[in-house]
Amino acid sequence: MTAKLRGIVILMALLVCFALLFSCFFMAYEAGHICCRERCAICCLVSFYQSLLKTVCTVLIVLGVVMAAFCVLWSLGEEIPVLRICPTLVVNKVKLSN
Repeated sequence: MTAKLRGIVILMALLVCFALLFSCFFMAYEAGHICCRERCAICCLVSFYQSLLKTVCTVLIVLGVVMAAFCVLWSLGEEIPVLRICPTLVVNKVKLSN
C-alpha cells in the first residue's frame, strides 16, 4: 500500500469516527429539547443519527461474525498453502549473455 493510499484510508477512518462521535454528542445534547411535535428538525436529525449508529453497529457485528467464522475455519482446516516462488532465471539471478 502506498503512502498516499494509506493516508487516504486513515483520513476516511478518522472522518467516520468523527461522524459517530459527533452523532453521539449531538443526541446527548439535544435529548431534552423542546419539541414542536410536527416537523421538528432536531427530532429528524436524532432519528437520522440513531439509524446511522444502528447501521454501523450492524456492519461491525457482521464483520465480526465473518472474521470469527474465518478464524474458526482457518484453525480447523489444513495449513494454508504458502505462495512458493518458482525457480526462474530471474529469481536465481542468472546472467543471460550471448
